Amino acid sequence: MGTKLTQDSLIKILDDKLKPLLTKIDKVVKSVEFLSSKYDELEKVNSIGSQQHNLHVEINALKQEVFKISNELKMVKKKNNDLEQYTRRDCLEIRGIPTKSMENTNEIVRNLGSLIDVNISPEDISTSHRLPKSNKVSESAIIAKFTRRDVRDNKAPTSH
Repeated sequence: MGTKLTQDSLIKILDDKLKPLLTKIDKVVKSVEFLSSKYDELEKVNSIGSQQHNLHVEINALKQEVFKISNELKMVKKKNNDLEQYTRRDCLEIRGIPTKSMENTNEIVRNLGSLIDVNISPEDISTSHRLPKSNKVSESAIIAKFTRRDVRDNKAPTSH
């Protein structure tokens, strides 16, 4: 009554019984691998989102820094302009004097002062020179820096 099972027949029976189960396990493994790859992609997207957020924060900080530096630059330019204006307070710009070769601009300034009845001594002029000639103007101006502002501000006496 006993059927003798051979090793080969036993393997065939096990193969027949396990084959559908192995196919299902293979499908489950492929599903898990698919989900794992999608999860890895999602992690990359999250990482990119985090990097994007960090870059956005950094951009905003840089914008604030640029705004701050821009305001500081405006203030420095204004202070520089004010300082330049202050250093020019002793200067006088004279226009309309024809240029001559070998001219002495200090002498021209003193002669001009005497023409308008203002006494300007050589010690009253710190320095004087012609400005570079501009395309718009036929004669270049003379800049005279006085040692004292009161000499620069002195006006010719008015006739009564």
